[in-house]
Amino acid sequence: MVLKWLDLGYKKSRKTVAFTVRLPIRCVEIIDELIEAGVYSSRGECLRDIVRSALREGFHKKMLPE
Repeated sequence: MVLKWLDLGYKKSRKTVAFTVRLPIRCVEIIDELIEAGVYSSRGECLRDIVRSALREGFHKKMLPE
């Protein structure tokens, strides 16, 4: 299963890849509000959580051919 790691949760020992993301200002403002509220400690942590959630919920299945 390609996304099997999603079921296991995130482990800091796993390899990661850094890349640049451009987002609308309002998205960044919302992420910063979450950080200020103490929900996340960084933008990276927030974005990783958002991506994992979207993939767990099957967002990718809508984009891939069957």
